This record gives sequence, C-alpha cells and structure tokens, in this order.
Amino acid sequence: MSLRRLSPVKLNKSEFTRGFTLIEIMVVIAIMGIMLGLGMFAFGDGGLSEKLEQESQRLYGLIKLAQEESILQSKELALELESDGYVFKQRIDDKWLDIADDKLFRKRTLTAGIELSLEVDDRKLIFGNNKEQDIPVRVYILSSGEVTPFIIRLKISDLEQFFEIQGFENGQLILQKRDI
Repeated sequence: MSLRRLSPVKLNKSEFTRGFTLIEIMVVIAIMGIMLGLGMFAFGDGGLSEKLEQESQRLYGLIKLAQEESILQSKELALELESDGYVFKQRIDDKWLDIADDKLFRKRTLTAGIELSLEVDDRKLIFGNNKEQDIPVRVYILSSGEVTPFIIRLKISDLEQFFEIQGFENGQLILQKRDI
C-alpha cells in the first residue's frame, strides 16, 4: 500500500472570520445591560413607591400598637403630626409629653418627598414646608380603645397612588392603597 502525501489545504481568511469572538459578545451584553439599567431609572420611580408603602405600613402598625398600649397601661396617648413626621405623646399631669425612653414611639421623620395630610371632623389639614401652625395637630388614642375619627393620607406628588389610614371612633383602623 502506498501512502500518498496529502498536500496542505489552504483556507481562505473568510472561513475563519464567520462568527463573533467571545470578547465581542461580552461587550455587546455589557452595553445592553447598561442601557437596560438606564432605562429602568428613566421609567421607574427610584423605589419611592416602596418607601411610601413601608412608611404607611409603619405608621399604621404604630397606631395599632399605641392603641393596644393605651388599653393595657390605661394611658391616654396621642399621635401628633408635623410637617415632616410624627411623634407619639402621653398625657401626664394635663400636659402632652413625648413618651420618654421608648424606641417604638419615638419621634419619626418621613422620607423626603412624602407628603402628609390629615382629615379630622371634616377639616382637612395638609402639612407642607410652612410652619404657620402653632397648635399641634393630634389624633387622640384613649384608654378605652377609642380614637379620634381621622383620615391620614401619605403620598408622593409624582406618583399616581397614595395610602390612606382611616380611624373610626370605635377604634377600628383601615389601611388602603388608592389611586389618584
């Protein structure tokens, strides 16, 4: 048997350059990821809706907890609303004082951009940056479990939704998410 010598086959350069290299594919994927991330920031609210929901749930939970605390300890409590937050107060010797050394009922500041409004006795109070109110606005929480009937709204002006906490005279509380 004779062995024939095979001549080397010459390949054209075009046969080697048909596909993409791994580096080219990775660069394209990285660019797409960056563009997608920028698109999310442009169309998203930056997590503001989640912060609004968390803040609303926190306030709702604290009011419920204050109700229970008021009943168990036979104390008169109040939720005092301010332009930038809220604080729980306790009635001691006919004065409303901050609840001392209590981490739960301490003064809280709202996340920037969240607007607070309160409706009590068909009177609507909107808290903004103006400090024209000298009289503190309070929701009273009695030791019997009753509360001042109220509606607290938390919203962010750029969003199409807001949260509403409604308190009834009998002490029932409702938290609802609403659309504008």
